[in-house]
Amino acid sequence: ALALAASGVGRRAWAASQPLRLASMEGLRRAEVQLGDQRCDFLTWEHLNWECAAAEHRVEDQTGLQRSAALRYAGEPRSLFHLATASGRSRRVRWKGVRLPARLSLTVAPADYADLGGTLELFVDGEPRGELLLDAARLQQWEVTLGAPRDGATLEFELRGSGAAVGVDAELPR
Repeated sequence: ALALAASGVGRRAWAASQPLRLASMEGLRRAEVQLGDQRCDFLTWEHLNWECAAAEHRVEDQTGLQRSAALRYAGEPRSLFHLATASGRSRRVRWKGVRLPARLSLTVAPADYADLGGTLELFVDGEPRGELLLDAARLQQWEVTLGAPRDGATLEFELRGSGAAVGVDAELPR
């Protein structure tokens, strides 16, 4: 029993020393998701997505890790955090209480099935920090300068555009 407890403590200590990936189980659990003004509050474990049950009828419309959909982004299967608009409404995803570096490096790629032309906007603590037009089916590294590291910040994305879907990821320091 003591060895098992020590193993658990060691695993938690190791995890706490690793960056927080948005496209991870911890990133999924910490995400707050909205479709338009409706909060998506049902986490579907079989798909690893947040669902707004009244508005989303396809797995591809849901937001999260998309483990059951086998989506491709920019022509390749990638492990990204999936955001999609549904029923003509924008999608917001936020992570509260995160540590952000002075320069934030984001991986962004449109889903292959989606319409191009959507817009992904980034907010930090409610302030707009940049906007990316999803006009090409390519993987992009989006570098955003924040000026100084921030503790306890809120990182938020808003995806707009009919039929838009995108995968995102970032590693945030602990």
